[in-house]
Amino acid sequence: MKLGLLNTPIVTEAGIYNLKDITLEEATEIIMNRQFFSQKVGQECLVFKLNGRPEEDKILNSHDLKAIGYKFQLLTRKA
Repeated sequence: MKLGLLNTPIVTEAGIYNLKDITLEEATEIIMNRQFFSQKVGQECLVFKLNGRPEEDKILNSHDLKAIGYKFQLLTRKA
């Protein structure tokens, strides 16, 4: 199964999920392209979640990302 890549821990289908924080090193071991996505049972998604909300229409650079803060998470659909 392909890995999903999400910019928020959104639930794309009804089910039971597990969400856990992971390190940057763990996140760099996982990758994918942008397309319509519906998470299947047993499928994992790498989540890149901002800790705050940027200004509307602002393109963030690495300095902005560090200022807002972010974390990586792994979202797994269990059922």
